[in-house]
Formats: sequence, C-alpha cells, structure tokens
Amino acid sequence: MKVFMFNKAKYLLVRSIVFFVVTLVVTMGNANASCDANSCTNQIYKIYTDDATTYVQLSTSGNEQAGNCALLGGVFATVPTSNPNYKALLSNIMIAYTMNLTITLRYFDGPGCKVAYLYLDKSH
Repeated sequence: MKVFMFNKAKYLLVRSIVFFVVTLVVTMGNANASCDANSCTNQIYKIYTDDATTYVQLSTSGNEQAGNCALLGGVFATVPTSNPNYKALLSNIMIAYTMNLTITLRYFDGPGCKVAYLYLDKSH
C-alpha cells in the first residue's frame, strides 16, 4: 500500500510541475507582444473576412494600439481586397496563423490600420 501512495504522490508532483512549466511558457510567449508607432508583432489570434476586407487581430499583452493609426474596434488591423498585394498578404497571414509564427504587421497611418506590409519570423 505504501508503494502505491508513493507513486501517486510522485505522479501528482510531476503533473503539477508540468502544468507550471507549460503555463510559464505560454505566458512568456504572450509577454513579447508589442506595438509601436507603426506596427505590431506577435502571433495571430483571430482572422475574419468579408467581401471587401480581411480583419486580423494579434494576440497581445494589453498594448494593442499602434501609435499612428486606429485599430478597427480597438483590436483589428485591416487588409482591404483593393490592396494590389492582397493575395500575397493574405497568403502570409494564413501561413502565420496556421503555423503559429510570429508576424509583424506594418501599418499605413490613418483609420483602420491598413496593413502596408508584413514579415514573418520563426525565431520567436
């Protein structure tokens, strides 16, 4: 009976440590989220598309505002279908979303934070 108790206690300790480490890693990943005057960097949290625009929301640690533009609804960058590079931008956004890559969205100044260009980064 003592052997069973020891194994159960060991199992609970290991499970608690694993949970703590996973929580720490996930929290640290979101702590790197950042926005500056012209761009935001992190993983993509949400995407939705209508007939005229694709809307992109990045996961952030509370600083969603890019200095020189107003994110739509306070959280969404926009990629209008009228953008001549729309297909390339959307393809890279989808790759970043699917593969959980860090992406930097650089915005034009003005309302809606229209994406001027982006880049992907595997190092984060």
